[in-house]
Amino acid sequence: MGTSSCEKIPRPGCNCLQCKSKDSRDKRTRSAILIDGKILVDCGPDIIKQFKIYNVKYKKIENVIITHTHKDHIGGLGDFQKENPKAKIVYPKDSEKFEIEGIKFFAFRVPHSRRRETIALLINDVIYCPDIRRIPSNLKSILRKGKLIIFDGSCWNIDFGYHLAMTKSIPILKTFPAKKIYFTHNGHTHIPHYKLEIEIQKIGDDRFHLAYDGLKI
Repeated sequence: MGTSSCEKIPRPGCNCLQCKSKDSRDKRTRSAILIDGKILVDCGPDIIKQFKIYNVKYKKIENVIITHTHKDHIGGLGDFQKENPKAKIVYPKDSEKFEIEGIKFFAFRVPHSRRRETIALLINDVIYCPDIRRIPSNLKSILRKGKLIIFDGSCWNIDFGYHLAMTKSIPILKTFPAKKIYFTHNGHTHIPHYKLEIEIQKIGDDRFHLAYDGLKI
């Protein structure tokens, strides 16, 4: 669905190469994923717009899983609940296992905000971790279980806020056996999509990619 960090791309009034880009992959709304058309993970301020753009039948969404309560992940929850009041809102706890629509989930806490617990998810054999500030040793065994990893790509070569720079995470993720690794939650890097993907693969390998709005996996 969406792949930006806390603010949309392009940023108003900015003339950097990322914001001036005419590549549709550089037009980003706040991060969210939709699983099999029925399970939504995070519900940011752009969610209703995203439903319309991608022709999502949101009345069929029965469960919304929230990774953490920062505005860019819950800012559209009120609007969504008005449209679909029957949907269940799920706030997983650390080490919680649960199953929805035949899909197995394992929630695990990751370091991000000091004030609010942040959860990443193992979804069958897919890791979804859009917000993280470091990769402690005790998480590596979980991350290695992912055949596909979708990871925090908020910043490029300098840690920003509570996010780990891609130049630091790529060498670690490169050691994992995942078949593909996508970076989401892409922030204001000032680097357009095509160029950033090239730079990512220079440090990593051809398994590494930069996600974009509307990507289907």
